[in-house]
Amino acid sequence: MAYFAKQVEISEIYAPHYGEGIIEIRIPMDEYRRLYKKYEKPYEGGPLIELEIPNSVVEQLNKYWRKRYQ
Repeated sequence: MAYFAKQVEISEIYAPHYGEGIIEIRIPMDEYRRLYKKYEKPYEGGPLIELEIPNSVVEQLNKYWRKRYQ
């Protein structure tokens, strides 16, 4: 599994521990709904959303626009 955050607030919690910064990935909404929304779950039971994406699906994310989050 690989974990992704829908909101930057979650990423900001973990970024200092991994030392690689935050990478923003932009996925067209129709593709997100079709391919990734099913992996959404509440982060620690709260209002923020994380995505638990299976390793078999992670490689698909490489086709989307990305940049280092400022």
